[in-house]
Amino acid sequence: MKTVSLTVQRFSCSRMKLAAASGCDGIEPDQNNPVGNNPGFPITYADEKAWYLEVAKLAHALGLSVGMKNGIEIIDSDLVNAFDWALNEQCFQFHECDSLRQFVAAGKAVFQVEYQGEPSSFCPEARRLGFSSMKKRPLLDAWRVTCW
Repeated sequence: MKTVSLTVQRFSCSRMKLAAASGCDGIEPDQNNPVGNNPGFPITYADEKAWYLEVAKLAHALGLSVGMKNGIEIIDSDLVNAFDWALNEQCFQFHECDSLRQFVAAGKAVFQVEYQGEPSSFCPEARRLGFSSMKKRPLLDAWRVTCW
């Protein structure tokens, strides 16, 4: 487990350094929720949280803004404090938007995307919650319908 963490940390840090050197001011690290993505080796929610906290620490050390991508199952005040904003996919579809309200309560943005359903079914709730939401196609081309 330690070897895997060090290898992943080195890889992620290299990519973060590249982003900073390229002039990016923030990053959205994806696939950080290994429990939900079944990595093929034993991992706990505590491991997942520790990894998220490390990702935020590394990004901030490089002067980058960093968003918590997914990881809905472990959001708590430590993670809300560690990240600058949140990015979520499909919380309305899976009925798991409530924990993201912690970011809004802390004055932090929640960017949110749905791939299924009509915007009229989730946009009113997204606006009420203070999320910046949109519908996208799974192809992730330029097409979108925003909830503004």
